[in-house]
Amino acid sequence: MHSHNFFRMSWLLQLVVGIALFTVSLALQGVVLFGFLAAPALAWALALSLEAGKVLSIVWHRYLSGAPQTYPPSTRWVSGAFRLGLLTLSLVCTLLFIGEHLDRPRLAQARQQDLRQLEARTAQLLAQHERDTTTRLEALRQRNAARVSALRSTAERRIDRLETSLQREMDNVVKGQFKGPRYRELAQRLEKEKAALEKMLQDNAAALDKQEEKLLTEAAAAKSALLENASKSRQRLALNHYDGDERAADPRVVALVNLSRSIFGAAPSPNAFAFSFAILVSILLELGIVLAFDTITVSMTPAIRAQHAGEIDRKIFGARTRAEAEKEASAHKQFLDRIQRRARDTVGVAERVAADH
Repeated sequence: MHSHNFFRMSWLLQLVVGIALFTVSLALQGVVLFGFLAAPALAWALALSLEAGKVLSIVWHRYLSGAPQTYPPSTRWVSGAFRLGLLTLSLVCTLLFIGEHLDRPRLAQARQQDLRQLEARTAQLLAQHERDTTTRLEALRQRNAARVSALRSTAERRIDRLETSLQREMDNVVKGQFKGPRYRELAQRLEKEKAALEKMLQDNAAALDKQEEKLLTEAAAAKSALLENASKSRQRLALNHYDGDERAADPRVVALVNLSRSIFGAAPSPNAFAFSFAILVSILLELGIVLAFDTITVSMTPAIRAQHAGEIDRKIFGARTRAEAEKEASAHKQFLDRIQRRARDTVGVAERVAADH
């Protein structure tokens, strides 16, 4: 009694495990196919058909393996290729799904972090560049102002001396005239000094404008180079795969890798560990499906085979019964036909005798 319950419970548990693994594999395959196919109904119908075909092929292969006469080599090879293809497809779909979730799940966050740092550093460099440009421009203007102030002071002292001399010369009146040759010479020198001062100021202003323009042009070129470098850095970040960056990996994977490295002195990369984990889960899932339904089929084969044999016997018995019934019906019909012919012959003879009389 206990053995019977144990067998029944084991069979039910295997069936539950097989159905659960089948459902998980179906869901994973459906999600992956949905990503490749545009029509959701087509993706899920294809996934359900392939998964059901996989389970049926496992069951019928195990059942028909015990009957070589009804399981020829050609059918066996086709069945084996079909099962292998379905198992490979399920394995790949599971690997794709798990790999998608384990392969650098925080890649976007790591890239955004680097982009934010790049933008902050670029903003700092631009601000520093603007400050440096302003400082250089102010220094240029201050140096120019100091130089102009010194030149203006020297020129103004000469002008003051000339004006003083001219004023004294105005007091030197000869025969009622104060504008003599010396006065005119001083006046000409005064005008020349004033003109020279004005020209110096204009030339200095023009030179200052050129220097400022050159400084601003160099600053603009430096700013363009800085922005171009920032743009190239953004492109590099956009193309960066972050393969060896632990920030992009799953924190649990990183923790396990670091723990393994601390204990054994060596450890795979997070990507290698994620790939190995995905393969392990995929293989265990497919092996679990094969083992569950294969074991169930093995345990039920005697009952299925007996039921199959009984069904065949019933079919044979029914066919024989129908054949005998058809044979008896044919014989009965032939008997009736003979009686009808004899009756018609008798009636004909009677009619001929009556006609003779």
